[in-house]
Amino acid sequence: MDLIQMFGKICSGINYCKDLLFDEACLNVISHRIPHPIKLYYQYQECHNCDFIESIRIPRESNTSHVFKTTDRILFSLNRNETNSCSKNYKFGQHGVYGLNITDFECSPIYVIKPPDNPFYPLFYFLGAVTLIILLCIFLRVISNYHLWTRIQMKLQQCFGVRIGSSVDDEDSGTPSGDSAPLVPSELIPAIRRLQQTRINSLDTFRGITIALMVFVNYGGGKYWFFKHSTWNGLTVADVIFPWFAWIMGVGIALSVRAKLRSGCKRYVILGNIFQRSMCLVALGVLFSNLHDNNLTVLRLPGVLQRLGLSYLIISSLESVLMNRQPNFQYGRWVILQDILDSWIQWITVAFIVGLHTYISFYLKVPGCPEGYLGPGGLDDHGQFFNCTGGAAGYIDRQIFGDKHLYQHPTSKHIYHSHTPFDPEGLFGVLTTSLTVFLGVAAGRIILCSNSTGGRVKRWIIYAVKTGISAGFLCNWSKNDGFIPINKNLWSLSFVFITACTAFIMFFVLYLIVDHWKIWSGKPFSQAGMNSILIYIGHGLTKDTFPFSFTPIDLTTHTEYFFQNMLGTGLWILIAYKLYKNEVFFTV
Repeated sequence: MDLIQMFGKICSGINYCKDLLFDEACLNVISHRIPHPIKLYYQYQECHNCDFIESIRIPRESNTSHVFKTTDRILFSLNRNETNSCSKNYKFGQHGVYGLNITDFECSPIYVIKPPDNPFYPLFYFLGAVTLIILLCIFLRVISNYHLWTRIQMKLQQCFGVRIGSSVDDEDSGTPSGDSAPLVPSELIPAIRRLQQTRINSLDTFRGITIALMVFVNYGGGKYWFFKHSTWNGLTVADVIFPWFAWIMGVGIALSVRAKLRSGCKRYVILGNIFQRSMCLVALGVLFSNLHDNNLTVLRLPGVLQRLGLSYLIISSLESVLMNRQPNFQYGRWVILQDILDSWIQWITVAFIVGLHTYISFYLKVPGCPEGYLGPGGLDDHGQFFNCTGGAAGYIDRQIFGDKHLYQHPTSKHIYHSHTPFDPEGLFGVLTTSLTVFLGVAAGRIILCSNSTGGRVKRWIIYAVKTGISAGFLCNWSKNDGFIPINKNLWSLSFVFITACTAFIMFFVLYLIVDHWKIWSGKPFSQAGMNSILIYIGHGLTKDTFPFSFTPIDLTTHTEYFFQNMLGTGLWILIAYKLYKNEVFFTV
């Protein structure tokens, strides 16, 4: 094939691939001098131990174009395995056009015909705008600082003998102004407010950030892959949101149960309130999981709020029964462990729950599946365990609820082609979710047992390091090769530890910024955190309603999706602000 002919075929491929959508790329395959039509097999690298089953038919002399997703690396092969000279491993870029020449069962390296676009420009613009706003707020706060302005006035008065801020009206009225105004009342107001403030603002801020991320992700997350849940093993931004919410709920449990016990509330009354609240969460969750669907035969029973409600029931009941009305302080060499010594029975109980979960996961006999299987089924492990999605966790949920009452579209379905229903918020995972909540309780108990910011932050950092290292050892510092991989669908033990690690880090940073140094008030997220449940339910009810969402005009990039999802999230933060102003609060 001469250069003119090849150039003509490449140009025709570009024309064919000009209408690419977001996260799509085009591969132009040119075949020449092959003895007979062949098939080019491909598979996504995300599909762990999967065979090449998808195929592209390539005629003897042709120029064909094929569209691929750019969210993961793609493996190519002329056979069903990688034992030939044409095995390729490539990561395409959005809107890029690429070429592959095949001749006599050999192929060229994949080359770029049209360079890809950068899909992250909307994120960069948004982060740049947020940075400018933050810097502007800091600047305005510095120049409006009363004490700083007073010192400037005094310096000017000393240098030039001029009194800044005085007026004829002030002198005539006899009202003091400028540096002669009495400072005592205005100085006392912040101190009085600090004494009256018993709520930990950083906790509300953390909850608000989490609920804002949750709404943004549920609206679509700008269609970015890292704002979507992992296919199976691994961790994305979307994966940490739910465990953060559970962890934050645990911090609230420690503070509220201790406050009720100190006020003299009877334990059975606290238990009754806990049961009532958890059942309300479960009921709301069933309603929310089945919006616009009243078919009882396929009613989805598990869900996010259901799992939160049951985990709340387990840990809150444990704390209300066993927590001391006053902390049992230990001094001397054991002072560093005083929060653990104050709750050693709870630690043993939760360890038993986690041990039970681990034992069942690895030793329950699941029909047709190997012992201890933790995979997604389908094409995983070369399709040997096609119907074993989720191993013991999936099997238990299917036995309790039935296939039709579980989530029908798990994240693994697209890549692994599994047809077995699997619910990522199933009943069995409540056991490890309870550990997430309990680690939040441990963080809250540190607030109760330590009076200094330094002591609290050091303990939170220790917890962050321990949980992070534990997660690393369990998953063998890899995605798929560890004893217990990080997996949100299974809410695996390593997933609990790594998400708790990030929660400890987020919380102590926010605690320093918001509550200790008071650099930031936490707004507007602290206000959203006080109405988290209302925002969660409300955004689901209005998900497909204007102005929270609308049909995008441009489907080729992330730009319109991103700003549409940001608009919907921002509107709910604004609603939370109005509710706060009217003293309306709905939170966990």
